[in-house]
Amino acid sequence: MAKFCQFLVFACLLLVAKAVPACVICAPSGEQPTLLARLQAAQGVVLALPQPDGKSVQAQLAIKGKLPSGPLPMGPWVDALSTHKPLAPDDLMLMILQEGSAHWWVLGYLPAARADWLRWVTGQSRLAPGEAGTPQRNNRFAQGLEDAYPLVAHSAYDEIASLPFSALRLLARELDPVRVRRWAQNEQLRARFPLYYLLLGFVGKESDAQLLADRALERDSNRSMPELSAMLAALISIRGEAALGWIEQYFLLEPSLSEPRVQAALMALSVHANEAGTLSKERVVTSYARYIERNPHRCGFVASDLGNWERWEFAAAFAKALRAGKDQVFSSRYSVVFYLIRNPRPEAKALLETLKVEKLL
Repeated sequence: MAKFCQFLVFACLLLVAKAVPACVICAPSGEQPTLLARLQAAQGVVLALPQPDGKSVQAQLAIKGKLPSGPLPMGPWVDALSTHKPLAPDDLMLMILQEGSAHWWVLGYLPAARADWLRWVTGQSRLAPGEAGTPQRNNRFAQGLEDAYPLVAHSAYDEIASLPFSALRLLARELDPVRVRRWAQNEQLRARFPLYYLLLGFVGKESDAQLLADRALERDSNRSMPELSAMLAALISIRGEAALGWIEQYFLLEPSLSEPRVQAALMALSVHANEAGTLSKERVVTSYARYIERNPHRCGFVASDLGNWERWEFAAAFAKALRAGKDQVFSSRYSVVFYLIRNPRPEAKALLETLKVEKLL
């Protein structure tokens, strides 16, 4: 059941890729509001000094709204963003007053010198899914990647990881390759590896490609599907079409390979194929055709892309795969049916009815 749910998420991401060119590999989950979202939603935002009683704070700088006077009641910490220890003795608490709350919530510590940065963040618009943002906005957020202050680092990661693939490529030109390489090798940053691998692909060299290839072949039980997909996408960014043969050999043409590893490779190809100039769709379609032939039991994993690209000539290939006699992965069968339903060609409609009669759907 878990694998089926994972594939449905994967398939849905590919289905919307045509309309929303966001980077589906590294985008944050969205389970927690970002710092930008919290600051915009707050009625008041201040940098405050904790009082000796440990239960109240004294506002020192107003970031949003007027500067309150007198002690402010201190509420709970927002643990998704905060660290409970200051980095320097004169650090202040970043506090927000939420609508209807009697307390000021604590987001974490920042020095007074970051007040202008906070005001700038508060004044930024939240990007819609797939929106690229301006280079100036993206570059300023990127300056905070892996900042010493967790609040700044969290905010930078959330905003940069939400950008479309094409915007990440443009942003990478402004980043120091040495720093990107260091982030991609720091195991303490593993949750952010999908983003840092993608960025490494844009700034890396052949030595980085070889390291990525070696890592991708490791059977690491802690590696997520987005992490592996980002490795393979970075490999393509560095080696171009030359990387496709290697990915086919080790990830697409072996029928016994685990589904998450196959899906990771297909997502990497899909993201690149939807980016003009990285890989031609025609070249990826050729890889997909070989994949369908070698993986009849999960051929539908590429059906969404082929439908989105209006490559309707694969109806017969999908029918042949369904008739191959191998147990079909349910999610794959579902995607093939959807492809045939979307397919405007009369032969596809006829195949759909024939397959129903044959009880293969």
